[in-house]
Amino acid sequence: MKRIIFLSLCCVAALSLTDCGSSSSKDGEEKISETGGNQKESYRDAVKNNDFETAHEILDEIYDEFLDTWESNYNGLSYYNDLRATIELSATKYSLAASYVLCAEARYIISNYPNEALDRIAYLFNEIRIMGEKSDEYHTGGSEECQQECAKVDCYKQTVKYNNELCDVVLNLALLHHNKQLAELALLYYRENGRESYGDMYWSYDDKEAAQKKYDEAVANGTFND
Repeated sequence: MKRIIFLSLCCVAALSLTDCGSSSSKDGEEKISETGGNQKESYRDAVKNNDFETAHEILDEIYDEFLDTWESNYNGLSYYNDLRATIELSATKYSLAASYVLCAEARYIISNYPNEALDRIAYLFNEIRIMGEKSDEYHTGGSEECQQECAKVDCYKQTVKYNNELCDVVLNLALLHHNKQLAELALLYYRENGRESYGDMYWSYDDKEAAQKKYDEAVANGTFND
């Protein structure tokens, strides 16, 4: 029910705190370590033991915390308070955790279950949770409505970050294992990168284009001919 209410408000996505202008990404990670150290230690321990079921349960907790943070702060956003930074910190926390768990799980699947990898990795991509949403505007000094638009964009950019990191891992492993179908699967899931300029947002497939170039070079070099 909580997710339904939240999605009706807008969705959710991501950006690093450097881009949102409220704090550096380094400071953001330090704050996350201070407030969520036990969770970080727990999901990393689970990954270390290849216990991805437990790792996903912890991810669910972190995501629910993000939803609670969004719902508690979204309607009070203002240029004169730090509520947007609070939301973005929560989005960054989830993005970091999701990247760590999903990328580790992808490595585990591809290394240990090569015959099942295509289906299992496709399922993994479908586990991506979208925080925020894209917008064509980004006015950091504006009204409550403008602050809300910025929060949506910043959260969506964090989604893009961890989503595309997973794509990169899958693509690189596909090239390593000469698995053309898996490489092509990774290319399907890249999301657009966002760039702000003078209050406008521009979206382009920078990460995907770099990945496509790597894939094309692999094809030309006969990587998939084995």
